[in-house]
Amino acid sequence: MSISRLSIFTVLLFALLNSSHLHASKYPPTINGAIQVSYKHVDGIELKSWLFTVTGETPSPALVFFFGGGWAGGNPAQFVHYAQQLQQKGIASMLVDYRVRNRHNTGVAEAVADAKSAMNWLYRNAEHFHIDKKRIGAAGASAGGQLAAATAVLPDYGDMSFTPALLVLFNPVTIMAPEPNLYQPTHWTEAWTGSPLISLSPYHHLSQSLPPTVIYHGTEDKTVAISTAEAFCRKATSLQRKCQVVPFQGKGHGFFNGQKYKSQIIDDLLPFFGQHNWL
Repeated sequence: MSISRLSIFTVLLFALLNSSHLHASKYPPTINGAIQVSYKHVDGIELKSWLFTVTGETPSPALVFFFGGGWAGGNPAQFVHYAQQLQQKGIASMLVDYRVRNRHNTGVAEAVADAKSAMNWLYRNAEHFHIDKKRIGAAGASAGGQLAAATAVLPDYGDMSFTPALLVLFNPVTIMAPEPNLYQPTHWTEAWTGSPLISLSPYHHLSQSLPPTVIYHGTEDKTVAISTAEAFCRKATSLQRKCQVVPFQGKGHGFFNGQKYKSQIIDDLLPFFGQHNWL
């Protein structure tokens, strides 16, 4: 099944909107102040991540970040500012590179597999980096939000050694498969993703494995509607899981990349972290 020119344009536009750092940061990035490690070798590709560690008497919690880019592009440097700010609060971070269509000719399943591999790598190496393996969470933007959620709820494309302690999502793709009266896919097809949509859709695999989750979402997001995040949290709540959407009025996709909102979101996250013994 071939993809129309319009479909290709839509996917590329989606990828562009997902990361303001697509042009601001070169790839591969140079991330100062971080420890660069290789977490996976696959099909001749070396996949790297960048660790912002914390020095202290006790092991620190850690948040693993997955960049946005429509599974087609994007840059691990997207969340450098967040990682730097969290480091000052005593929370370590890991910025993950994963396979994407434009660089590796791969689909969404490969990105999910890489996300799970990255989480497992940090879990296995937690002690070496003075990280508390019981307090490792996942975070991500848009397509990266789908990957973060996938590490908690998707059963396919690799096993997880543990369940993330919490999720922090930014305008995430949480529903990928058709859902009557709620959502019909417009940005991708199974021919493009390379896998059945329902197997990639966090909403359709929600269970009591979902950890406490907070979602930051622009109310005027035209790429990933806030209604999908709200539906995700409603379903999670019905399963007795903690999930909340923090709306940003009048803001669109990728608003959280703006300097104005980075510190605001970090400040908003501190009580959430405090509730779960991360501070």
